[in-house]
Amino acid sequence: DLAVRARLGQRVHHREEEQFYVLEGNFVFHIGDRRIMAGQGSFVVAPKDVPHGFVNVGTTPGRVLVILRPAGFEHFFNEFAKVPTNAPL
Repeated sequence: DLAVRARLGQRVHHREEEQFYVLEGNFVFHIGDRRIMAGQGSFVVAPKDVPHGFVNVGTTPGRVLVILRPAGFEHFFNEFAKVPTNAPL
């Protein structure tokens, strides 16, 4: 769940397109210069090489299904999961 006001800051993928399907909640997505309001059932695409991020602007926690293509980015999450929670930043 993404808490109210939870934010995924602006970032850029140079290899992957990122797609977001809003399962629950209300979000504002920033895709390049565009600001997109997205509620339950919305589908938003962030093309590669375009800065993007989002924030939960709803009054309840929300959930977003994230799809990255082409495949391969899942290895980042596998490696990230191995980092100890008490590791220095």
